[in-house]
Amino acid sequence: MKVIIRIAFLVLAYSSVEAQELTVSVFGQSSELGFQRGYSIQYEKEKWGMGVLFQSGKTISLETSNNNHPFIGLTIARELYTAGKMRLLLTPKVGFVNQHFLVFIPELQTEFNLYKGLRLSLGTAIRARQPAATLALSYQILK
Repeated sequence: MKVIIRIAFLVLAYSSVEAQELTVSVFGQSSELGFQRGYSIQYEKEKWGMGVLFQSGKTISLETSNNNHPFIGLTIARELYTAGKMRLLLTPKVGFVNQHFLVFIPELQTEFNLYKGLRLSLGTAIRARQPAATLALSYQILK
C-alpha cells in the first residue's frame, strides 16, 4: 500500500509541474471473479496517460476473504481514435492480485465526454482468461 501512495504522490507532483490533465475515476467491472469496484488517478498528456488504480470486490479493502481479490496496479492509456466527443483508448493494466500474483489485463475503452471534464467510459477486458465489462465515470481535476 505504501508503494501505491508513493506512486500516486509522484504522479501528482509531476502533473502539477507540467500543468497537464489529472483525472480521477470510479469504476465497476463485471468478470468471472464477480463484480468489482475501484478507483484510479491518472495523469494525461496529449495521447498518452499513466496512473495508479485499486479495485476489489464487495468492499474496498485489501482483505482477501470472501472472493474479494483486491487488485493494485498501474494503468497506461493510449488514445487510438477521436471522433467529436468520443475517444477510443487502449488501457492495459498491470499489478498485483491478492498482493501476491502479478497480472496483466488488456482493456479497450470507449470514452464519451459528457460535460466540462466529466467522462463516461465503457470498456471490455480479459480478466482471469474470461471477458470482462467495465463502466467508469471520470472527472478531470487539472486541465
